Amino acid sequence: MGEVGAATRMKFVVNLVQSELMVALAEGLVLGEKLGFNAEKILEVLESGGVASPLFNAKGRSIARGDFSRNLALKYVYEGLMQAKEVADKSSLELPAANAVAKVYEKAVKAGRGEEDFSAVIKELG
Repeated sequence: MGEVGAATRMKFVVNLVQSELMVALAEGLVLGEKLGFNAEKILEVLESGGVASPLFNAKGRSIARGDFSRNLALKYVYEGLMQAKEVADKSSLELPAANAVAKVYEKAVKAGRGEEDFSAVIKELG
């Protein structure tokens, strides 16, 4: 097998960041709600600052509605994250956030949420 192409290598980066961003959003929503804020207010503040992102906007609104209609299956995000971790391991890179996030996705897959949208990872928090 030849060298992995640039597009594939970049996909590892995207998979890693996407999976971590979703868990960060989920944790923020869970913490914010525990502190007495509703999801709409949390998203409004997130969208007005330096952490604004299309992913937070789209998935945050869906989570707030309780809509976990599949756009991207959680099991595929988990699989992509594991591939990125494998590449990092082979490169002797330590990715502590990826390791922590992988545990959350693994728990969600084991709970039978693999076919749901990857935003359903929030159901494993709190």
